[in-house]
Amino acid sequence: MRQESFQGSLPDQVHFMTPVQIGPNVTIVPGVTIGENAVIGGGAIVTKDIPDKVIRMINE
Repeated sequence: MRQESFQGSLPDQVHFMTPVQIGPNVTIVPGVTIGENAVIGGGAIVTKDIPDKVIRMINE
């Protein structure tokens, strides 16, 4: 399993497994992990870890 951290407009404490898909205008709080093959819908606010192979279209 390969793990990458992205920097820039996202906090560097957010961890992404690859691949992931993240829609526009998504807010991800520090300390969250986005699982492998996860999809985050546009405008979502992510405050909890997202497991592998999950689609989230709402705030969580």
